[in-house]
Amino acid sequence: MIDGVVKGIHWLLAITRTAAAIFLISSVAINFVNIIGRYFFSVSIPWAEEIMLFLMVGCVFTGCCAVAWEGRQIRMDVAIGMLPPKLRELVDALSELVRANFNRRFWNADLECCFDVVEDHGTDPSVRPNQIFAVSLANSPLGDAQQSAVVEVVRRELLTPMGLRTLSRSDPNYKGKYSGPQVQRDAAYHNGTVWPWLMGPFVEAYLCAYGKTPGTMHYCRGLVERFAEAVTRGPCLGSVPEIFDGEGPYIARGCPAQAWSVAELARVKWLLRETPRGML
Repeated sequence: MIDGVVKGIHWLLAITRTAAAIFLISSVAINFVNIIGRYFFSVSIPWAEEIMLFLMVGCVFTGCCAVAWEGRQIRMDVAIGMLPPKLRELVDALSELVRANFNRRFWNADLECCFDVVEDHGTDPSVRPNQIFAVSLANSPLGDAQQSAVVEVVRRELLTPMGLRTLSRSDPNYKGKYSGPQVQRDAAYHNGTVWPWLMGPFVEAYLCAYGKTPGTMHYCRGLVERFAEAVTRGPCLGSVPEIFDGEGPYIARGCPAQAWSVAELARVKWLLRETPRGML
């Protein structure tokens, strides 16, 4: 009986592995064809994004069965406090080495912010919003002064009423309008176009850099209230679009009701509600 059950499980796992592989390969193939069509023929598959999303969901849900059964999950042990003292000191020392190396490679002392890309043959000093996550996420590798400097650079160069620009206006590659043929729009997508969902990480980074005080909470609440009022006036009333032009009047572009834009607005509103008593 048990042998039969085990054989049945192995049979089911073989099916799920095969299904996961088919889903993954199909998703990659559709994406490849879509890229070729967009960049060489200015034609894209209209349903590609939705189909790839369903394929990836199918890949994850079918693949996780085999992964869980065989115990091949990628895991991180967060119970550092349970380690023996000597081993804990070693882990702390390694984390400090990571922090020091991050600062050595990524910190741009001239602009007082992070390099966007670090490679063996050089660095990219483009001012982009990626660096805001080095402040907003827990256990930042940056010091207090560096965190404040990053937030100020992002606020000065990238912050708009609709979210964060994907590139500083002072950059020669900056494109403030998301319009024209497919190739022209793709060129602007990460080179100046505003992404509203990035307002959430910016608010978190601001509070991490300056602390949750009545003054900082008041600033962030005002920022988010104006942001919510502005972005929800888009083509889908009450929802938040995917992107906006990098220049005023900040015309809504892309998907008229984007899930991650809506989710970040809801999350940051909830974040600003979770305040100590007496700070509201």
